[in-house]
Amino acid sequence: HGISLNDEDPRMLYPQWVLDAFGIVQDEVALGWAQLLADPETVVMAHNAGFEIAISRYCLERDLGVRPPALTQWRCTAAMARRAGLPASLEALGRVLGLSEQKDALGKKLIKLFCMLQRNGKRKGQRIMPWEMPDDWWKFVGYCGQDVRTEREVEHKLDAFQLTGAVLESWIADCRLNDRGVPVNVEGLRKTQAIIDEAQADMGAQFTVLTGLRHTQRDKVLEWFQS
Repeated sequence: HGISLNDEDPRMLYPQWVLDAFGIVQDEVALGWAQLLADPETVVMAHNAGFEIAISRYCLERDLGVRPPALTQWRCTAAMARRAGLPASLEALGRVLGLSEQKDALGKKLIKLFCMLQRNGKRKGQRIMPWEMPDDWWKFVGYCGQDVRTEREVEHKLDAFQLTGAVLESWIADCRLNDRGVPVNVEGLRKTQAIIDEAQADMGAQFTVLTGLRHTQRDKVLEWFQS
């Protein structure tokens, strides 16, 4: 977890299994900052806050013994960017705003390395653990801290587009909808999916006869159309 209080440089917080693996101790200053999250007066800023809300609920109490923030405490720099008519992607937003703190482009590669199951090779279907590739792991930690710096500069640059008043209420209402879900006709959805599956199987077979490709082979289908 990367965390910063106001304009302090980001600090890192780790679950116990990472501390044990590398023989390090938790950053007490960062832990003190994290404990402020339980205070309903604390405002928590993140980019794409919906993701951070989900992660914080799963990880904060389990990993750090910290109560996660309430929905009403969160704010989102991606939502601020949309309000300003700018890209919501942190990488693109950093370029558009000409930030001094840009998102680390190495992050995508490291996310695939440590956060996704391996798709090929001897480790197919398995995770790469931090201690197996420690140099890359600490680069990953640095990437997390750089994200925090970039997000903070975005907030400063877009200060005129802070979520306030009715805009904030609307954004929080949206978070609540995502949090609770909405009632749906489950049986109707299952029957609809069955119809879709049947139609796709039939049309997919016809598509293969016509093209020699499966309709799910996006890149090859695109090449076929272009040719």
